[in-house]
Amino acid sequence: MKGIIISILILICSGALAQHDHSSHSHGNDIEPAHKIDTPHGGEIKDVGKYHLEIVFEIATSNENMSIYVLKSNMKQADIKGATGKMNIKYKNGTEETYELTNNSIDKLFCNIKDVVNPFNAMIRINYKGKEYNTTYAYKGMK
Repeated sequence: MKGIIISILILICSGALAQHDHSSHSHGNDIEPAHKIDTPHGGEIKDVGKYHLEIVFEIATSNENMSIYVLKSNMKQADIKGATGKMNIKYKNGTEETYELTNNSIDKLFCNIKDVVNPFNAMIRINYKGKEYNTTYAYKGMK
């Protein structure tokens, strides 16, 4: 009797698994990420503790071409009052530059990077609510 009940349970479970629809989600082994994040400004998201930094680099913009948005965990804009920041850039040729980030007191910290053609790596430091948040950003250049 026990053998029959176990066999019936196995058949029921295997039927349920066979009918499981995968179209609405991922099991983590797909090439695409399981959940895509829609960024508020179309930038690259960097996790920095309890906040996210959204980095938007617009090479066609003549000023404020590097913008950094501080976002809450729910991807909503944080109040950036009092936030400050610096960015150290190192180009592939060894040249280094440091930029102070300007706070527009509305939604972002920004600066204007002079050389938008050559690739660089940036170290970004944001001071926000008494804590320092660090991340990196890599730009591949226009070549």
